Amino acid sequence: IGNFRSANNLTCDACPVATYKQQPDNSSCLACPEHTTTLKNRSFFLFECDCLPGYTSPDKTITNDNRTRGGSVCSLCPNNFFCPGRLAQQACPANSTSPSGAISVNECTCNTDFQSTFSSGVLTTCTACAPRTASTLGG
Repeated sequence: IGNFRSANNLTCDACPVATYKQQPDNSSCLACPEHTTTLKNRSFFLFECDCLPGYTSPDKTITNDNRTRGGSVCSLCPNNFFCPGRLAQQACPANSTSPSGAISVNECTCNTDFQSTFSSGVLTTCTACAPRTASTLGG
């Protein structure tokens, strides 16, 4: 499990990243589905294939630590969300938008007439501009 017989047929090698093998036989490792990868060599199960950054999976189960498990189809992260990979898709802060495929909250931009607030370089909120100081660029 998680290993395959080497080309010289003398040793068992770990399946590389982005592959898995759950049967203890001489077959090759299986590639993770499109837009997914594993975190380590020697992965055993399909559910160890997690979405790449910018992708999300509606058929994955969210665990207590907000990580996704199970499922095998990853699609482009939708507008107004960001998908850092492995973690479940997360909504942009209120009053902001993002393009599809966003991987970071910093790809969310505040709407026109809203001002960005950052904490440690990370967008945290978008607050309405004071009257007569409207933002024309958003953010």
